[in-house]
Amino acid sequence: MPVLSDARIRALKPREKPIKQADFDGFYLLIKPNGSKLWRFKYRWLRKEKLLALGKYPEVILADAWRKRDEARSLIANDEDPSSVRKAQKAKAAAEQTEAFAKIAAELLEKKRIEGRAETTLAKTEWFHRLLGADIGQMPISQITARDVLVPLKRIENKGNHESAIRMRPAAGAVFRYHASPEAHRPAEEGNATRRHRNAGQERQELSQFLLPSHGSLPAGPR
Repeated sequence: MPVLSDARIRALKPREKPIKQADFDGFYLLIKPNGSKLWRFKYRWLRKEKLLALGKYPEVILADAWRKRDEARSLIANDEDPSSVRKAQKAKAAAEQTEAFAKIAAELLEKKRIEGRAETTLAKTEWFHRLLGADIGQMPISQITARDVLVPLKRIENKGNHESAIRMRPAAGAVFRYHASPEAHRPAEEGNATRRHRNAGQERQELSQFLLPSHGSLPAGPR
């Protein structure tokens, strides 16, 4: 049964060497000489002992550390290695950050700058990118839908900046076209490139149509 409590954890003092305060079922608190207290979960996978870091106390309180341990145990029960699952999640998050709309937009802007585009054009493009980025900047570009793009456009239009909202639309489209071109080379995405385009589906078609240059009012958005 669990033996740790918040009161007991607070009372634990560091020593000259790291010490372990066991709790239950491979879960323990590692107290380092510098005073840091780290949650650890020791488990066996394919006959090998493995160790999973669950955070630092008190940033991760005891109840949350127990929850993380239970989640890891559930993965093991379902024949999944918690360490491998975490690595995959981190790789996915890194890949998504690599293809965030704001990053792709910045790449495109730098390309235009190298090509010698006029400063006024670059400034206007950067401004459009910034307006779009307020809502979709950190979203992975391959997951953005027409409805997502419509949010910043409508927000600007509702402020009375109708012309700017209309011109933001092809500016967004240019970022998407650049991302799909061979010029946008991001090594982290190479393994996912074919899958990304294969899984485009109706949302991609809808987005392509939505981003076509147009005049007049913005649509109400895809249903």
